[in-house]
Amino acid sequence: TDGGHTFTTITPSCFDAVAPPIAACDPTPRFIAPLAVDVNNPTHWVFGGEYVWNDTAGWSTVCAGTTCDLTNVHDTGTGHSITALAVNGAVTYAGWCGNCNIGGATPFASGIDTNFGGTWHKISAPNLPNRYLGGLTVDPANPAHVFAVYNGYWRRWIPGGGTGHVFESTNGGATWTNISGNLPDVPSDALVFSGGKLLLGTDIGAFIANAGNGVHTAWSRLGSTLPNTSLNNLRLDPGGSSVLAATHGRGLWRIQIGRAS
Repeated sequence: TDGGHTFTTITPSCFDAVAPPIAACDPTPRFIAPLAVDVNNPTHWVFGGEYVWNDTAGWSTVCAGTTCDLTNVHDTGTGHSITALAVNGAVTYAGWCGNCNIGGATPFASGIDTNFGGTWHKISAPNLPNRYLGGLTVDPANPAHVFAVYNGYWRRWIPGGGTGHVFESTNGGATWTNISGNLPDVPSDALVFSGGKLLLGTDIGAFIANAGNGVHTAWSRLGSTLPNTSLNNLRLDPGGSSVLAATHGRGLWRIQIGRAS
């Protein structure tokens, strides 16, 4: 709260070395555990480890010792780790993996849990890839409208991992459409949905497409001045006029929506 001069641990992890862990702490958060802000409420936050943690205290959040503003609202399953979150009001989508390592004694697995419809459940969709889920994006105007973005290569390296990198659901995850279209087979990380456009960050840069074209989605390069590096994250800025791209080792970049450079 002081511009980065000091930081306070607020994660309910069982491995917190700064302070004693809270009761019923989270056993399997990822090294970089996801945090999502409600697309319509900046004081509503959701964190992910094995559990989905709900927080309505915003920037006043406190979580240390036996006191915590984060509430455990769902267990994705023993050994699972949440990799991506998306929140719109009472609806949360949580993508997870577990086992999260390819080639181990326990097979790799991934999935998506949601409380769309009022109760938590695992989404059952046979066409979703069994690969690392890098990002989830929910429509601010419709919590039933959600996108899932997958890492990995579908041609090789992950037998049985499934095809495609970008999937869209309009019914709360009951069914999904592969809208990867003409995208190259390259790990994809994050998607922004704004103004009828889809903007995608991948390991080889940024792409853009018109929303609503289904399986025939036509993607093209977004801009021309990004460094030749992967994009780890892509976010709409708070004002909604531009998109921010976080690169792997080459800094933070911004593009005005509707421009091509």
